[in-house]
Amino acid sequence: MALILISPGQNIWLWPAVGLPRILELLLSRGADPKKAPGVMELATSINNIDSVRVLLKAGVDPNAKKDGIYTPLCSSIRDNRTDIFELLLANGADPNVPSAEYPTFKCVTHYRTQYLAPLVAAGADLNSPKGILETAVQCKNIEALYWLLDTGKVSPNDKTPKTGATPLTTAIRENRADLVDLLLSRGADPNVRGENWPVCMAVHQPPILKRLLPALAEPRAFKGVMEMAVVANQLESIKLLLKAGVSVEDRNGGVFSPLTTAIREDRKEIVHFLLVRHT
Repeated sequence: MALILISPGQNIWLWPAVGLPRILELLLSRGADPKKAPGVMELATSINNIDSVRVLLKAGVDPNAKKDGIYTPLCSSIRDNRTDIFELLLANGADPNVPSAEYPTFKCVTHYRTQYLAPLVAAGADLNSPKGILETAVQCKNIEALYWLLDTGKVSPNDKTPKTGATPLTTAIRENRADLVDLLLSRGADPNVRGENWPVCMAVHQPPILKRLLPALAEPRAFKGVMEMAVVANQLESIKLLLKAGVSVEDRNGGVFSPLTTAIREDRKEIVHFLLVRHT
């Protein structure tokens, strides 16, 4: 063992020693360099060995050092729901804005660890960088996190997820969550803001949701082609709602296809009959 402790390759022994805090401490005291074993802190976190985490922190190991250039100790503690390690890392300088495969706040949402959001924010986590945490909560059906985030007042219900352009509202519509549509509208979500598509254009597939959106729209007739989209969706109830909201029965998609010609093409007999009656 003495030969190992003084050999040039002693740093490789830090990895197997992570599960053995006393040996880990001995290696570090004899000059093993944790910088040459990047990720050793994350490994200690992943195997849930808080004593090894303490040893590494005492030796000055960076609590933000990533394993494989990706995984951070803090995010791993959130993933594994290790409150003790999570609190220890934050108290010793873990940065709540350093991303792993996900940002720490997003990890709380996707892994249903809402209880860690408040400590992260208290430690300086930015709920608006990157954008999209509310949309992620809707997508993951994490209602507890959704309420918590809305209650902070720090996140706009109209923020878009950068990669998809989706908003919390458009995701709630896509997932057919009328309850979340109601919640978001009551908290300031704007149905006039485009996500991956216009909310009203998505809602024609779900008449109960469309019924909720239409009163909140500044001008339903501004969304050209929405009536024809309702025909394609084969939703007679949506057609009736749009007509009641003032959308023209002749509203064309792309200025070409009328609701009636689309209904004929798609063999929507009930809708064809309804539209013909509207013309007479």
